[in-house]
Amino acid sequence: MLDERDLEIVSALREDARATYADIAARVGLSASSVHERVRKLEAAGVITAYRAVVDPEALGLFVTALIAVTPLDPQQPDDLPERLADLPEVEDCLSVAGEANYILKVRTRSTNHLEELIRRLREKAGVSLRIFGLGIIGIHCFFALLSFSVIPKAKIAHFPGPERFGGQRR
Repeated sequence: MLDERDLEIVSALREDARATYADIAARVGLSASSVHERVRKLEAAGVITAYRAVVDPEALGLFVTALIAVTPLDPQQPDDLPERLADLPEVEDCLSVAGEANYILKVRTRSTNHLEELIRRLREKAGVSLRIFGLGIIGIHCFFALLSFSVIPKAKIAHFPGPERFGGQRR
């Protein structure tokens, strides 16, 4: 079970995955060796699954971010869209959603021409109808991200239930 210190460690790593055990230890009030052991246990338990670099998409030449709602043309087709999209590097996220669409895709492309080409490939490869959110362009509804504000790395874990809810004890 996770205790309050585990949640504080996870929060610290979400803010800075490159923080040293000593830095985290000072923040959470434990020794560096205790933090190291807890991080190893959190990794083994599947609480911490990966460490990633956050990159600037524009530095990679990806200037267009769009959200695309995807619905199968044939409701009887297998629900395997994420597998069919695996080789499309432009698709950054594929979210299964409730509502009019089955999935929302977050995509990044070099240009609007590249986005148009990606949409063509999506229609062909995935057998889906697409709806792009946002600006009305020739009857297509599009959402293009103008700015992106990441709140997840700064998110505090404090809003999760306390350890007593999981059968643990506060220290």
